[in-house]
Amino acid sequence: MYRMPIGFRPVTADGSSENIAVTSTSQQSAAMPTGCNLVRICLTNASADAFVEFGTNPTVTATTGMKIINSAAEYLRINSGEKIAVIGTDGDLNITPITL
Repeated sequence: MYRMPIGFRPVTADGSSENIAVTSTSQQSAAMPTGCNLVRICLTNASADAFVEFGTNPTVTATTGMKIINSAAEYLRINSGEKIAVIGTDGDLNITPITL
């Protein structure tokens, strides 16, 4: 069984997160900061599922992206400098960069 480590620490000094408005076109986050190797993402205030894609210049569609559901936090590996693209109907994607 895989066990998720606890005690994650945000990379940013103030622990800030980024919120991206989810729309019907692909939207990109800012690049993840140096030292980031994990990200917490959470879709909020959405009436439907959304889709995400990671990369240096990602563009996501509903057929190529990873599906995320409203109000469920996901912890995913990411590299410093990568961005997250999101597409959906509505809501916000909350992104918190983390270092272990």
